Amino acid sequence: MSDFLSKFSGDKYTELLETDQKNPENESKELEKNSVMSASSEDEAHQIPTVIPAVDTDENGLSSQSVNLETPEEAPVRYDRAKKRRDDFHEEVEIDPTYQKKKKRKLVILVASASLAILVIAFSAYHFTHVTLPNFVGKSITEVREWGNQHQVTIDLTQKYSTKYDANFIISQKTKAGKKIAKGSQLGVVSSLGADPEEVLKLPDFSKMTYSQAVKWVEKNKAENLKVSQEFNETIKKGEFIKLDIANSVPASEYTRGTKATLTYSRGAEVLEANISVPDFNGKQKSEVESWAKTNGIEVTYVEKASSTIATGLVMGQSVAVNEKVAKKSKMEITVSAGKGVTVPDFSQITMSQASSVSGLTVIVRQVYGDKPYGQLISQSQPAGTELTEKDNRNVEVVYSAGTPYIRDLTGKNEGELQQYFYEEFRSKGAEIYFSSYYVNSDQPKGTVIKQSAKETWLPLNYTVNVGISNGAWYTGAPVPTPSTDKSTSDSGETQTAD
Repeated sequence: MSDFLSKFSGDKYTELLETDQKNPENESKELEKNSVMSASSEDEAHQIPTVIPAVDTDENGLSSQSVNLETPEEAPVRYDRAKKRRDDFHEEVEIDPTYQKKKKRKLVILVASASLAILVIAFSAYHFTHVTLPNFVGKSITEVREWGNQHQVTIDLTQKYSTKYDANFIISQKTKAGKKIAKGSQLGVVSSLGADPEEVLKLPDFSKMTYSQAVKWVEKNKAENLKVSQEFNETIKKGEFIKLDIANSVPASEYTRGTKATLTYSRGAEVLEANISVPDFNGKQKSEVESWAKTNGIEVTYVEKASSTIATGLVMGQSVAVNEKVAKKSKMEITVSAGKGVTVPDFSQITMSQASSVSGLTVIVRQVYGDKPYGQLISQSQPAGTELTEKDNRNVEVVYSAGTPYIRDLTGKNEGELQQYFYEEFRSKGAEIYFSSYYVNSDQPKGTVIKQSAKETWLPLNYTVNVGISNGAWYTGAPVPTPSTDKSTSDSGETQTAD
């Protein structure tokens, strides 16, 4: 009975109503079953009250239960009344069959929206705290550091030598490109120090290589200190090897990448076009010519010439005509005024006494013994007709002939005068004439010349004169020395003994 009453309680009563709507036949069967049960226990029903739940619905359609004690005769009537009230309830309340589906759909939408919001928040947080790593291989260190500063990533730099990558360019990175890394983290990269300068390079035979082949070899081997240059050459063909110069005379077998060297190849013969017009430099300053020559690569030789009409430093002539076309490296001569000058005369037409008085010149007159007659000109240091300017040395040495050497009588001269006499009289004038002296007993004062092997006569250009000198032994009041003690000397430093 309690099971039967429980059907009319709470939610089960609502489910019962829904079931009755869907299957009205079930309700009829249930009623018949209940009638049979009531008939079979009819005898007991007259004596024992039957408990029939009374189900009432309030104005909101909710059920309320009450328990009444009824006799068996009153039970069918009560049941009919309850059934009638249920039928009335079915007519008044409309139940939405899609309610549960809508409820589930709303729940699904709510859960999905919440999950999506969580995902968006998580994605945004991840996006703002992580960054995609680019491929830095082959990029410069500067680019990597700028990227690190921009994305708050610390760059952990390691360096090593490499022939594949130039200095300060990235060789590798520890984290693979395309991956996400957190901001504030570290990125390890390896950069190049360039090629190892201490590595020994095996130099090829450059004499068998062309210029272009040598350049490619240098680039391939990163030999940055080996400079390949070209120069014009009149004999070696263009592109061919000329020379290899290694600094500090390092042998080619010991050449390292860090050693400086120069490899020179020929440009061939330089072809110069005559396309430079020569200006009129007459009356212009020498400095203008120098500037023009330097700009156009013209080799200019300057000749200074005295002039009484053109000021010093102004051009007074040029070897190439005005407006003539010349090529680079052409040569020309420019004559520049040296101001007023003096012309060197022909001293063969001037006597020795007149030579020293030539105006504008400092004339130094010398005499030399020789084969020419006395007074004849032998030489002059500046040729006749030469114009000497204010910038020139105006000293002119003129040499005249002193004729044949002649020796005078030296008797009575003092021994100390002989060296000067023989030098000034003979050797200073080109004659190799010397004297040799010896001592003799004499009543003349000591050192007096009393004898000479040649006197008052002409001498050859090479000659030695013997001169006797008094030793003063017989001079008044002086003792007479023994002959063995008498000695003589010469201007050549010789000592002789007299008889």
